[in-house]
Amino acid sequence: MKYAGAVVLGLAFVTVHLDAQANDDRLRGLFDPPTYASLHAVLDSARTAGLPTEPLIDKALEGAAKHASSDRIVTVVRDLSARLADARGALGGYGTPDELSAGTAALRAGIAPATLADLRRLRHNEQVTIPLAVAAELVARGVRPDSASAQVLRLAAAGAPDVELAALPHALASPSVASSLSPTSGTALSSPTALDGAKSGPVEAGNTKRSHQRP
Repeated sequence: MKYAGAVVLGLAFVTVHLDAQANDDRLRGLFDPPTYASLHAVLDSARTAGLPTEPLIDKALEGAAKHASSDRIVTVVRDLSARLADARGALGGYGTPDELSAGTAALRAGIAPATLADLRRLRHNEQVTIPLAVAAELVARGVRPDSASAQVLRLAAAGAPDVELAALPHALASPSVASSLSPTSGTALSSPTALDGAKSGPVEAGNTKRSHQRP
């Protein structure tokens, strides 16, 4: 039995190693050796810390597609790794890749870490991807971060489903709702993790309300 267990663990290690190698190979052909070495170091550190590496690889690929400088790409990828770690810490030390990516975007938008912690507490058995994405989207639409947080937390505390939360940004079309959200003067937020300025996409309520147990 011990031998069989060792074999299973060995195969799992080989699988993880091969997956990591395949992901790294996606970058190897796009960057010069020094840049690739720097990116590989960031990815390796992220894996060791238990952080998802796919967002980092995607960011590096985005930089290559946009012809950003090598130094800029490495800086952005390294900063994104640090922000993923910050998001995980704010979410109680764990989270799915989608949750960590949404948490990173929320923190970048100015949402307080305490909001991430409160959402985790309110939805401890559900994912918080959509609430975090909605909070970031509200800020992108001109709502103050504290007001965006209050609205999202209010709905989360009431047990609102993801589809109701996802509809919140569209409620800005209502003058009464918009005034209650206290919009800002429209000042744009810059981001060190953006290769060409911060962008926001539509919030979609996918199948994210599945059980999320703490490891």
